Amino acid sequence: MNRKQLLQAISRGPNIINYWLLRMNQNAKMIYGNDYHEMLSNYQSIDWHSLLLKSVNNAINNVPYYQNLYSNKNIESIDQFSNTFSFIDKDIILQNLEGFRSEQIDLNKYEFISTGGTSGRPLNFLAPKNRYVHELSSLHWLWGKIGYEFSPCAVVRNERVENRPFIIDPIKREFIFDGFENDANFYMSVYATMKKYRIPFFIGYTSNAVCLVNLILNNNLDCSFLKGIITTSEKFDEYQGSVFAKLNNVAHMSIYGHSEKVLLGGWCEGAKRYHFYNQYGFSELINEAGAPVEKVGDVGELVGTALYNDGMPMIRYRTGDFAILADRSCPVCGHEGLSVSKIMGRWQGQRIYNDDGTFVTTTALNLHSRHYECIDGLQYYQKQKGELQIRIVPGAGFGTEAENSLLRAIEGKLSKSTNVTVERVPALERQENGKFLLLMSDIE
Repeated sequence: MNRKQLLQAISRGPNIINYWLLRMNQNAKMIYGNDYHEMLSNYQSIDWHSLLLKSVNNAINNVPYYQNLYSNKNIESIDQFSNTFSFIDKDIILQNLEGFRSEQIDLNKYEFISTGGTSGRPLNFLAPKNRYVHELSSLHWLWGKIGYEFSPCAVVRNERVENRPFIIDPIKREFIFDGFENDANFYMSVYATMKKYRIPFFIGYTSNAVCLVNLILNNNLDCSFLKGIITTSEKFDEYQGSVFAKLNNVAHMSIYGHSEKVLLGGWCEGAKRYHFYNQYGFSELINEAGAPVEKVGDVGELVGTALYNDGMPMIRYRTGDFAILADRSCPVCGHEGLSVSKIMGRWQGQRIYNDDGTFVTTTALNLHSRHYECIDGLQYYQKQKGELQIRIVPGAGFGTEAENSLLRAIEGKLSKSTNVTVERVPALERQENGKFLLLMSDIE
């Protein structure tokens, strides 16, 4: 059993034991190592400029796709980088998968992970096994802006919990609840657990957080133990912000990120805008012509360049998400760099309804990478509550076994009374403007 398997086994142990392990686990450095601790401690002063130049020059020297385009070039400045490298997107990578993989890496230090498939076809790509160093130090530093200090958290995202109300992960210091429950009794149980154990932070999809906060507000419940709400993966709008603001002395942080690990944005409550951090990935906002958006209030597409993935570097990766430019200088927290006042993302928390009116968002239905390996496209269609059609563009190897596995995965996340079917189609349906929606729904 390797270290990863050991930690996973520990995190799924009995709650009564894991609670005491969680209480003893007070030192993140001991869990995540010196590299994590050093990056977290010095995050603000990370020399992202040098990391960017190192990453792009490494790609030119060792990655076939970039070798073919930019051979014999040496990038020495941001301006030269911007004037040299063209943009890429998911389709370009899918068409050149082998060409984007470095020829000079130890594959034993990498593994394949998958994006969520919000545009109909996911991307399987190489990522370092030790990416948690970069990922967690970035997130923990960002959460630290609202008081997080390796604190216990209640988590409601996309995990199924059976035979007990929650799982305690003593390694991450998390109380994990079933992400596919969303009625009032469920959120009352979450609240009661948080109050009992004095859990100071809640982490979840935006829609989950709104449900919990509304329950607290509508029932005038004590939240003196609560320090912060951290929301991820779904669209964050003014209404939701107004709900969170009603909790006195409870901070809110909305996180914008990507499976591809190219961008990280964090909501600045005081300035009402997202700040992007180049220490994580170099961020840009471009117009239709590919030039930088410079006028505050104009809309552009978010573009990111990964800094920590030599195995399969994504350089000037177009995310497909659009945002509204804000001032680069923040008068509240002092941030200098790309900031946006609003993100029009693709994870919009679209709801799939069970027949009793409860729902699961498309975010929570994100599938395991193995389900995507033999399909060329996926889309959900709901005509009425309690019925869901999964439209599949079959790929090589998609047969009865793969179909049944997919059905079981989706059925396990919906009410048992909801009827789920699979329809094989030659192409996925699009809107009149040509844009794709993961969920097509006739339900108001």
